[in-house]
Amino acid sequence: MVFYAKMIDKKERARAMQRYESDYVKGYKKMKIPYTLAGTNEYTERLAIMLPGAGYTAQAPLFHYASSLFLESSIDVLKVNYPYIDPFYDDFSWEELSQAINHDVSAVLDRVLPDKGYRQYILLAKSIGTLSIESILEKIGTHETKVIWVTPLLKEERVADLLADSRQQTLCIIGDKDPHYISEQFERIKQNPFVTTRLISEMHHSLEREGNILESIDMLKSIIKDIRDFI
Repeated sequence: MVFYAKMIDKKERARAMQRYESDYVKGYKKMKIPYTLAGTNEYTERLAIMLPGAGYTAQAPLFHYASSLFLESSIDVLKVNYPYIDPFYDDFSWEELSQAINHDVSAVLDRVLPDKGYRQYILLAKSIGTLSIESILEKIGTHETKVIWVTPLLKEERVADLLADSRQQTLCIIGDKDPHYISEQFERIKQNPFVTTRLISEMHHSLEREGNILESIDMLKSIIKDIRDFI
């Protein structure tokens, strides 16, 4: 009983040390774009900006554990929770959806960043989230920014070009079963000395190995280790 009480007390102290903010901005065509900002009460100049996929949300395993990793490292975490699986977007062309994500992420950053004093940034983007990296770098600068690309959309020429030409410390992770994996583009990206690449055998776009849940869990664990080593 004493041990259990101590565990509860430790958890309560940890919760008391955390800051948490939840709100939304009006995004593209006035759609509500929710976001959350979490951190500890310790002062930090570092912020991780988390840009999930359309269906692979900021609550999915990779982002959940990466968020915990950042917070344990005294890095504040901003999650942009854009709702691109909402029927509102059903009639959007790919070009308009690309326009929407850049507009929406920019609106969140304009709300959050001005009064926070952040100087160092880590971008963690998956899938469609990688479409917004270029515009974010233009807004926050590149000098003290690290970028983590997970399952980037290498079929998009501007995404592949941005990776191939990157001058920030960059980590790129993709699976050879991902429909957005293009071997020629990946080989071009590997030539960039600023980019650390990892090609994972049998990994799909969903960060899973089809039909093998235990190997999928091990694979996720290894990706989190890669992120920990990178930051």
